[in-house]
Amino acid sequence: MTLLSQDGAPPIDSLASEDFFIDSESRLAARAQSPLNPLHVILGLQAIDFSAPILIGLICFQLYDASGPTFWAVCGKFCVVASVLSLLVFRLSGCYRRDHLLNRRYAVRKVLTGFFWLVWLGLIMAFLSKSLSDVSRIWTVLWLVSWAASSVALRFAANHLVTARAAKGDVYETVAVVGATEWAEQLCAKLKQQTLPRLRVIGIFDDRQDRVAERFASSVRSVDELLELGRRIHIDRVVLALPLYAETRIMELSRRIMALSVDILACPDLRGFELLRRPMLDQDGMPAIRISQRPISDGHFLLKSATDKIVSLTLLVMLVPVLLAIAIGIKWTSPGPVLFRQKRHGYNNREFEVLKFRSMRVESGDASGGQQAKRGDNRVSAFGRFLRVSSLDELPQLLNVLRGDMSLVGPRPLPIGMRTQDLYNHEIVEEYSHRHRVRPGITGWAQVNGSRGATETPEQLQKRIEMDLYYIDHWSLLLDVKILMLTAVHLLRPKNAF
Repeated sequence: MTLLSQDGAPPIDSLASEDFFIDSESRLAARAQSPLNPLHVILGLQAIDFSAPILIGLICFQLYDASGPTFWAVCGKFCVVASVLSLLVFRLSGCYRRDHLLNRRYAVRKVLTGFFWLVWLGLIMAFLSKSLSDVSRIWTVLWLVSWAASSVALRFAANHLVTARAAKGDVYETVAVVGATEWAEQLCAKLKQQTLPRLRVIGIFDDRQDRVAERFASSVRSVDELLELGRRIHIDRVVLALPLYAETRIMELSRRIMALSVDILACPDLRGFELLRRPMLDQDGMPAIRISQRPISDGHFLLKSATDKIVSLTLLVMLVPVLLAIAIGIKWTSPGPVLFRQKRHGYNNREFEVLKFRSMRVESGDASGGQQAKRGDNRVSAFGRFLRVSSLDELPQLLNVLRGDMSLVGPRPLPIGMRTQDLYNHEIVEEYSHRHRVRPGITGWAQVNGSRGATETPEQLQKRIEMDLYYIDHWSLLLDVKILMLTAVHLLRPKNAF
């Protein structure tokens, strides 16, 4: 019975091996070819489906008759409308479901069904707008047939790509199992049956060595090692395979693991127990209770990351004169480096160096962040005070965004050594690390709601963390846009900036 096959990863029978954990990590981290994410294939299908009507329409127009009016004057508007409608109709028809990528016949049937409804909807719209006579019927038929044929061919190509990579073991998600119980043995055996994506167990983790099942006796690792592993490699989900009566233990572990941006599922033995109040899922035929899920789905995460990089690069290019002027001003008024670097906690608790224009005198700088800046702080230079009040000292963080350390919008990264009344942040707020489930931002929900600057009391820190967690729980692209707009307003009327 092989749980990790195809690529040389150890089978379930070798879970008793001392090298299981280390070998799994090294193999996953050092693969020559990255695993294929089915979501990327679906996004590619959507991108091609959106552009295909326009490109095929243009080609058909050139082949049929290019001597009359231009393409955009007559047929282009129909192609653009069809591009937008196709994404909506194809999605409603189920053309972009991940589990359909391996079923060629089902995928083709779904896309043809989508075309059927798309043609009917298009005819109705053209009739109501009295535009049926504006385009050539021969061009229309040639366009629709070519478009449909290319979409079917695209599904065949996507199916071939995914099945070929799946056969090589290159379509998988990584899973960490917490709880070295006999129930975990059955769970691992069940996980190996999933085909798309294939689930691969990277390790068994349990702090209670006295309760470890014999099969896992020499391979189990601690939960702290799981948290450390999550900083180095990507983990898709964590499954808690503990007895249902250990509800307190399950919730305690889930709170610790929520420092990582992963799906957390409880998959207990439910025999003799009633269903808990949490949402029930089907984990490959096994009952599972959802405790937490990624705050931002993969698709939205990719979209947010792409938007961050495009906007940050555009702003950096536009602001080059401003950045140079600030750098000259810092050098002119205070000796020392232009940039100030400080380690802070970021996505999945990873440490990174945040960049800021230096606003304090070099000899007064605090790289640990243990001493928060206060109003009238004599460590701040005269020019630095202007930078802090205007928030111009934050501009270098656009480089952090471009590097992927930060986002434009998200919880503000706080210094690792920051203390409030001689207590570290995590000692004051138990859920402090939960804010690291998303990338930190240059601005955030807390900042546009008045929670900015130093936190002088534990209550102020608690309020800021609550607003950060509210942002994570209610995240949407519209909320990001709202925060950016409010940030622009606050820059004109700065408060708590010193």
